[in-house]
Amino acid sequence: MKLKYIITLFVIGIILITLGALFKVMHLMGGPQLLTTGTVLQIIAFILFIIKLYTNKKFKDILNQ
Repeated sequence: MKLKYIITLFVIGIILITLGALFKVMHLMGGPQLLTTGTVLQIIAFILFIIKLYTNKKFKDILNQ
């Protein structure tokens, strides 16, 4: 998976968390669902980023120094 897709997932998660917080403050329906979805997307993006980082050859060379 390309890094730009991982960053896009992370940004969408940030947007959903922001909207969810706004919905919660304004007492609108759907706030908790937006917060949960945004958090799950950020966790998935973080896991994918860690996997991409560990499978990178340059990162392994840095760890072995």
